[in-house]
Amino acid sequence: SESAFEKSTTLKSVTLPKKCGKITIKKAAFNECKTLKTITFPKESGNITIGNTAFRFCESLQDITFPEKCGTLTIGNQAFRYCPKIKTLTFPKKSGDISIGKYAFVSCLGITKIKNTDNIVKYSAHAFENCNSLTSVTISDKTKFIGEYAFYECNSLKKVYVNSKKEAPKLERNIFAWTHKNFEIIAKNKTAAQAWKKVLKKVGDGDTKVCYIQYA
Repeated sequence: SESAFEKSTTLKSVTLPKKCGKITIKKAAFNECKTLKTITFPKESGNITIGNTAFRFCESLQDITFPEKCGTLTIGNQAFRYCPKIKTLTFPKKSGDISIGKYAFVSCLGITKIKNTDNIVKYSAHAFENCNSLTSVTISDKTKFIGEYAFYECNSLKKVYVNSKKEAPKLERNIFAWTHKNFEIIAKNKTAAQAWKKVLKKVGDGDTKVCYIQYA
């Protein structure tokens, strides 16, 4: 239920059943559980929904590994806001569409790697803002939308690899503002690079350093 374990001072781990269909973690279920270190998902599951603020301010929470195979994955607004000890974020290898809510991982200061991004279709506004240990990210050809400030102030972010071959997703403003001084977007081919340039220019970011594109 909502706020089920909110502000618990004794909870250290959560293990979900090995055999489960749909997984729903309600709003604020583990909000501010500052002693919570691990959450263990099964290897396979049905659709997964993680509610708004479900793990917000879980300051001891470590690496997150979602099931290797699942249905859709929906991560709510502020779901993992300020979980600074997460270093590796591993999405499913096989899944339905993955959607990341607003401020979902904002100020997760320790994240250095985001794995298995192939099925992420939506990065909402401020999704990874101020994740200042993140050095690179791969944007899937399935990605349809990246909201404003999605990677804002990711100071160590140097490279964004774009897997689309022709079209760019819908982009909002300042997605990559205040990233590394040598930041670059690396497209697979000239067509994709031109598509990204066009969309970035349209939202007012075409002349800034964060919009520079280098052909792979």
